Amino acid sequence: MVRESVETRSAYTINAKIYTIGSYDTEYEAELLVEELKQLGIRDTHVFGTLNTKRINLEKARNLAGKKE
Repeated sequence: MVRESVETRSAYTINAKIYTIGSYDTEYEAELLVEELKQLGIRDTHVFGTLNTKRINLEKARNLAGKKE
């Protein structure tokens, strides 16, 4: 479930606007949002982990969580 008090941030790149939406307890919950966004026509969506406010890839996040998928 999405955690409360989560900030939504956006950043601009040369050709796109980047949004970071939410914080989830499980990868599954985050992937559900990805599917909803795709149904709304937002094609380029990604799930990533964070560690000490730094972005990390999912493999590292899974390993840190003790889950090797």
